[in-house]
Amino acid sequence: MSIDAFEDSISLQVRILEAVEPTRSSYPFPALVPTARFETREFRTIVLEHEYLRLTFLPDLGGRIFAIFDKRNGAEVFADDGVIDIAESGPRGAEWRHGISFHYGAESRLNDLGTVRTAVQPDEHGDPHLWVCDHVGGRGLAYRMQVCLLEAQAAFRVRVSTQNRTDSALAFCGRLEFAGMIFGEDQVARATSRALFVDAPNGTFARLQDDSAWIALPGGALGPRQTHSVDVVIHVSTGISAAAVGRHFAIGQTQDTLRLQAQSPRMAQRVAIQTSSGQTLEAVSDLFPERIWEIPLAEIGGSISRIAFLDTRDSITESLPLTFESVLATPAAAILKRKLDSPNAARAALIDPAWRPYACLVLARSALREESRDAAQTFYEQSLLYNGDDAVAWCEKAVAAGVSPEAESDDLLNAHYIAPLEPALRAAQFLAQGHQVEASPLVAPLAEVPEELIEVACLLLEAGLHEEAGRWIDEALRHADLAMLRYFRAFLLCTVTRLDIEAAAEMRRAATLSGRPPLPWRGMEETVLKTLVERFGEDQALRELWGMVQKFVLSEGSEFESQ
Repeated sequence: MSIDAFEDSISLQVRILEAVEPTRSSYPFPALVPTARFETREFRTIVLEHEYLRLTFLPDLGGRIFAIFDKRNGAEVFADDGVIDIAESGPRGAEWRHGISFHYGAESRLNDLGTVRTAVQPDEHGDPHLWVCDHVGGRGLAYRMQVCLLEAQAAFRVRVSTQNRTDSALAFCGRLEFAGMIFGEDQVARATSRALFVDAPNGTFARLQDDSAWIALPGGALGPRQTHSVDVVIHVSTGISAAAVGRHFAIGQTQDTLRLQAQSPRMAQRVAIQTSSGQTLEAVSDLFPERIWEIPLAEIGGSISRIAFLDTRDSITESLPLTFESVLATPAAAILKRKLDSPNAARAALIDPAWRPYACLVLARSALREESRDAAQTFYEQSLLYNGDDAVAWCEKAVAAGVSPEAESDDLLNAHYIAPLEPALRAAQFLAQGHQVEASPLVAPLAEVPEELIEVACLLLEAGLHEEAGRWIDEALRHADLAMLRYFRAFLLCTVTRLDIEAAAEMRRAATLSGRPPLPWRGMEETVLKTLVERFGEDQALRELWGMVQKFVLSEGSEFESQ
């Protein structure tokens, strides 16, 4: 069975939104106000398809799974009338519940209606899978979603990885939302004649809010730069009004017929049916996902209490109905307050497993400042020994070592394997090429999500790689003229090269862009703006932007700090 992946487009009527000043719950994104106007617009789609299913994703509307089409009987899992009727709700004042989407906590992701990065990559067997990544969600947590169709099954796997990209520990609790469906206690999301069995890890729970079902993924506290991953397999059943759905089979029942559907081909499948009177009947049949096996209830002679599917050794492959306990996964009650603001604090934190990887990063950066690159590489290696999933650290290590233009280092190959859409990866590849006269095509894709250009600049500045940061900022400005990039350049000019006149000229350019998205929220952006305010306190645009940061980011007990 071949699995295909391709790009397409779809025309949808969409309610027009008006962007207004940010609120405490929307910052650093603008708040949104739904208007009464609708327009027909074309949206990019990415499609994964095999013999049984077709999955359609919308990269410019948060990367959600927009449609699941069951090719076995021509059924759509999610009802679609071609209209994106955005409701006036959510942290930004507008949200659209449709399909399957990923969020943090009880509210919608801030970038749920925005553009995310996507890429199709082959797995070890050459079959395509899709990466959906949101690195700049405005709260320090980035997520990567990897989706692949399962061969010879009406099912697909979703791996959700959450990374803390800050220098502080953060509490998190992710969830998958299934719009327009209702969860039962059997881990099945249902709508009329459509059902999804969600095979999720222990510690998840089903929860209903309005017209959407949730699967809350195990949460807790993530240390700086740590990653948490969860695999979820979703089995699709349509057309039989499933009364019970499991990993391998689905059961439906009409007034006079029992209906069975397999998720994958099953030759000479034995089925044991237990009636309410205690009688057990057995039948054998070849089951295929594209065909429904119907058994007249008159042949059974009573109501059904349980159905078991047996293998050739009489072992039970699956027994339905299935029941699961709903377990509430409670996120950490408080965010850890520890800060590693000096090499001594980092050395003291080496005994704490949650902080050890980041402590090694702090020591590596300290060694770089002392121009001890060999010692820095040793600390990078120790950090990655404890936290090998940190694609950013692999890239930082490569940049600090100086990647040659002729050969890609093992560090960058590791980063690409973990997170092929990581923006720091493109930065490391660009910095390895030496100075270029024309705008680099390597950097151009990041301009689709301009805040990723700022994200990389912050990572380089945090690492103390000032020369590399300067080169990156110069290149980024070729692709997007952003206020924070101008402020970063002014910061380097007045603190590293001591060129105050050039820094003042850069401040004037930044003033014409200041106050527009993307707005500052990271610790490095705070440091840069605070330094510039002390140096250029008379700059009105800078003072207004700094006031916004103080109001929404630094205010005591702000919603930003609590998430």
